[in-house]
Amino acid sequence: MTSLSVKESKFKYILGEWSILHFGHFAIKAILAIYLLYKLEFTSAQTTSVIIFFTSASRLSRIIFPKIILMFSANILAPILQLICAAGYFIGAYTTSYLGMLMLVTLIGSCYGLNALLVKTISGNLKKDGSKKLIFLYTYLNIAVNVAAAIGPLIGNYLYLNFNAHWVFIFSSITHFLSAIVAIFFPKNSHSNNTNQSSFLRGMTKAILDPSLRLVWLHIAIVYVFMSQFHTLVPLYLKSFLNRVDLIGPTYTVNAAIVILLQVPIHKYFVRKNISVHLAMFIGFFLFLIGSALLLFSQYISVFFIVIAIWTVAEVICLPCLETIIGEQKDTNYRAISFAAMGLVMAMGEGIGNYFGVGLSHWAIKNNIFFIIPLSLCAWATLAMIIPKILVFLEGDKRYE
Repeated sequence: MTSLSVKESKFKYILGEWSILHFGHFAIKAILAIYLLYKLEFTSAQTTSVIIFFTSASRLSRIIFPKIILMFSANILAPILQLICAAGYFIGAYTTSYLGMLMLVTLIGSCYGLNALLVKTISGNLKKDGSKKLIFLYTYLNIAVNVAAAIGPLIGNYLYLNFNAHWVFIFSSITHFLSAIVAIFFPKNSHSNNTNQSSFLRGMTKAILDPSLRLVWLHIAIVYVFMSQFHTLVPLYLKSFLNRVDLIGPTYTVNAAIVILLQVPIHKYFVRKNISVHLAMFIGFFLFLIGSALLLFSQYISVFFIVIAIWTVAEVICLPCLETIIGEQKDTNYRAISFAAMGLVMAMGEGIGNYFGVGLSHWAIKNNIFFIIPLSLCAWATLAMIIPKILVFLEGDKRYE
């Protein structure tokens, strides 16, 4: 894999690009499910498949096309990827066919995924003095995303309700064009031609089977089962069950505001109290469990927002911890490979989550048996909590205590 180096002075451009593109990214995700179901009148299966292709392409592109980041410097590759996304969203504004939408989201998702791999890899080189500092770097990246997530869905929701979905796609096209301009100032990479696709795939296999990362993969998959609900279950629930489409934007704003306000203080507290990432993960999944249980009573608006808040705090805890464990890999090449492997596991989690959030939820709400969804999510959170304890019992692995 390539050796990626970056000066800290360039990190502001990484944060800028990563934040700006997400204004449009989250605007689209906020309305995509209801747009496909109720405006384009796609079937539940077609809607689910479009969303799965969108998310899976962003994950699998990091595995199928990783050598692309060897071929260009970051300040060349990132703008190209963002310009492709901008063009794709503009075309999407006027695309009404299922096949056309499927092709577009696959292209856009693939470019998004490659850009994410590039950003996470070069950012991992910024801190060299241990996970206590590295966790803050990934925390700042997540905060940058959530600044956009606080505003993007509001804009998307406003354009969707007061104009039409075409303007949401055009807005997203504009944000990706602006992010391409910022990405021109990305750091330049030094390249190595010693790694070919077969050696990369061997590295992927090694990372997936790495005993020190096996629990990380399980936890990543389950975290993304939950996170996918924000863009599938939540808008469908507000539309079909509560009949409050107007709350979609505010829901994402609450989610993003909590991340922005609490992410740094929470992890500073964990560092100060010397709480390990594994104990922090247990706390996070316990909160996912509590939130899922309360979802049974979310026909009340106040309870619904409490669920969103609890899930968001769990997200705040879990995501930086998982990225820190991956980012602690000392070898730059293996770190990039591990982040690519992370993309595969995220795709699996999101695939399961999208099925729950669109297919199963749509069916459950229609047949008045919605309780199946929160009970299933409770089971996932419980699984994530007990597996580490089983490893302690069976193998005596003290890391998971």
